[in-house]
This record gives sequence, structure tokens and C-alpha cells, in this order.
Amino acid sequence: MQKPDMLENNLRIMEVVEKELNRRKGEATFCFSVFLAATSVWVMLVELWRLLGKPIPLPKMTYGVEIIAILMFILTQTKTKLKLKDLGFGFKNIKTSLIRAGIISAVVAAIMLAAKIFVKPGAPGTPFFDWSRTDPFYPLTSILQEFLARGFLLTCLMSIYDTEKKKHISVILSSLLFTALHLQYGFLFMVGAGILSVILGYVYIKDENIWGVSIIHFVFGTLGTALALAA
Repeated sequence: MQKPDMLENNLRIMEVVEKELNRRKGEATFCFSVFLAATSVWVMLVELWRLLGKPIPLPKMTYGVEIIAILMFILTQTKTKLKLKDLGFGFKNIKTSLIRAGIISAVVAAIMLAAKIFVKPGAPGTPFFDWSRTDPFYPLTSILQEFLARGFLLTCLMSIYDTEKKKHISVILSSLLFTALHLQYGFLFMVGAGILSVILGYVYIKDENIWGVSIIHFVFGTLGTALALAA
């Protein structure tokens, strides 16, 4: 039987833990709500510009997502107690993460090459690889989008849900949101992005950093664009 002072200490510890969990959940809910609002505004602006006869060029469509990512980074650093490592910017498990990223990137490249050959070969006379379509700043884009999809969204959702299956729920929901942000690239690319996003979600949870998943994201996006699989 526990002594009164020991029982009191245990109750205090439980109270502190519960208070901390509630704080994190509150912060995560607030940040997630701001993200949904910002994303909704971006989608409405895209449609407004299209209605006015000034549609945003496809290569510039990612700018809105990147701006949202930057806003969410500022939000987490000013309105929450989340540190950089909590958002995936640490270097924990970095060696294993890079090795895993190399293996997955090779598999992704092989699948995309097969898709180019057998599913979407392109018009006669067009180059197999069109590197002029790629963005030289895409490495930064990959990091920003992985922060948004994994470091931010996945972290928020895992704080909001308190069920035993919160990891699976968070991975699926964050992947669906990430896929929706790629609507402009067409159905085939969205399907590939969605499947890859689920994989990256579990990889991120295992690695606890965004560097490995950012490399995989870069390979997927660059090849998808160069092979004209996007849109």
C-alpha cells in the first residue's frame, strides 16, 4: 500500500502530465485550424484568378503551398512550445534515415520510369527526360513541403488524437491533405503522391527527422516533372 505522501506525489505527476498533454492538444488544434483556413483561402484565390482569366502557371502553383509552410513554421515557433527537433529539423537517426531514403528513392525512380514507358510514354518526338521543366529551387521546396506534411501536419494530428491508432489515423489524414494540395498535377500524379505520402509518413515517424523524406520527395517530384508525369 502506497504511503500518503507517495500517493500525493503520483497524483501531482499525473496532473502535470495531463496538463501538458492538454496544452499540446490545444496548441495543435489551434495550429491545424489556422492551416485549414490558410489552405482554404489559397484554393479560393487560385479559383478567383482562374475566373478572372489569369490562371496561375503550373510551375508557380507550389508557391502557395510553400508560403503556407513558412507561415506554419512561424506560427509554431511563436505560438507553441515546439522546438525545431519536434518539427523534424533534428538529426536523430540521420545515418539510418539517409540509407533508407536512398533505397526508397531507387524504388520510386524505377516505378516512375516504368510508368513513363508503359503508362504515359508521351507524344512521338518528345524527349524521354525534359530537364528544362524542373525547378532549380526544388530541393528547398521539398524540405518546405515535407515540413508541412510531416513535421507540421503529422505532429499536430498525433497531438490531437489520443487513440491507440493515432499514428495510422494521422498518417492517412495528413497524406490525404498533402495529396489534395497536388490537384493541379492531374489524377495519375496525385495517386502516386498519395501512396508515397503514406510511406513517407511512416518513414518520418520511424526516423524522427525530415531529411530522409525530403530526399525521397525531391526524387519523386523531380522525376515526375522531367518525365512529364505531372499533369
